[in-house]
Amino acid sequence: MITLPYTQIINLKSKYNDFEYSLFIRVPNDYKNNKKSYPTLFLLDPEYLFSICHNIRKIYENYIIIGIGHKDLDFKELDDEARTRRNDINRTRDFLPWKLDKNLFKKDVAKSTVEEIVNASGNAQEFAEFINQRVIDLIDTKFRTTKDRVLVGHSFAGVFASFMLYCYPDNFSKYIIITPVLAKEYYVQKEMFDAFKKKPPSSKKIAYFSIGGEEKDDRMDDYTGTLKNNCLKIGESPDITSKVEVIDGEDHVSVVTPSIWRGLKFFDSENKNIL
Repeated sequence: MITLPYTQIINLKSKYNDFEYSLFIRVPNDYKNNKKSYPTLFLLDPEYLFSICHNIRKIYENYIIIGIGHKDLDFKELDDEARTRRNDINRTRDFLPWKLDKNLFKKDVAKSTVEEIVNASGNAQEFAEFINQRVIDLIDTKFRTTKDRVLVGHSFAGVFASFMLYCYPDNFSKYIIITPVLAKEYYVQKEMFDAFKKKPPSSKKIAYFSIGGEEKDDRMDDYTGTLKNNCLKIGESPDITSKVEVIDGEDHVSVVTPSIWRGLKFFDSENKNIL
């Protein structure tokens, strides 16, 4: 395994679902030479989000970066097919609050694979408890942190970040939610968030939502519009300052990097307004 500078890995088992996770933690370069406390930036899907943020000066100078990943996704031990299958199971299990609809899968996907992924999906509640009760506490204990916490999630992880904002808003102060798959066609529970009790935050929260202008899904006439409308619903609480942005020219993957930049810029502008 490649070791990145200023980075350590902590493996942690969840008592809620008995799965093992790896926390990838990057501290600021001068962390050991000062006594400052830092805000934290929590990333889901660290296999790609952590590497994006690791070397960006604006991020690593101002945040402790924590990537929350799955320990069983080892590039050395798994071929591409096995890793993709395991990743699909892990992500739909941990990131989705609802069961996937089996009808969304293409006909050439093996029935056994569809059943395995669908049966695993919809356990976001357990993953949320793991983060809220174990991960945040561990980071706050081991590192000099402030209560200013950012959660970043993309795609299905964006659904999870939306779920956290909706049901557990006080665990994070800011949210960057990138092209979350908030379309009822994907899930058995068609009402989606209507099935959960919305918890009003005890203090003002800031949320940035982004969607790629080139997002497409053959099952829907206006996929981008569907995602935009559902993001607006999540952020409509008077206790949440939110922005929903469709980024022209970006697709489901390319939207990630500009979204992180724009989200942080939005936070900076809102912080100035508060001050």
